[in-house]
Amino acid sequence: YLIDILSYINENYAEKITALNLAEKFYMGRTTLMTSFKKYTGSTLNQYIVHLRLKKAVAFIKEGKTLQETAELCGLNDSSTLIKSFKKNFGTTPKKYLEKGPLL
Repeated sequence: YLIDILSYINENYAEKITALNLAEKFYMGRTTLMTSFKKYTGSTLNQYIVHLRLKKAVAFIKEGKTLQETAELCGLNDSSTLIKSFKKNFGTTPKKYLEKGPLL
């Protein structure tokens, strides 16, 4: 079932995804989902989703999308949230991250 959950997340990363919504969609308890997800992937559900969104954001920025467009396409609300996520996860802004050469 975790492969199905990962597929769902990868296809719907721009939408609001919560542990409770996933648990209901896949007919399991929220705690079971979160525990199994961490055991299987090595990261929490939230960490996985944020990392996926940032990976997609790098691709969109490389395509020439603005930060605002990128944020909306990745489910990150706005460019401010995108920049904050980059700083929190990579210690730098999207522009500087791409100048250094992305690690994703």
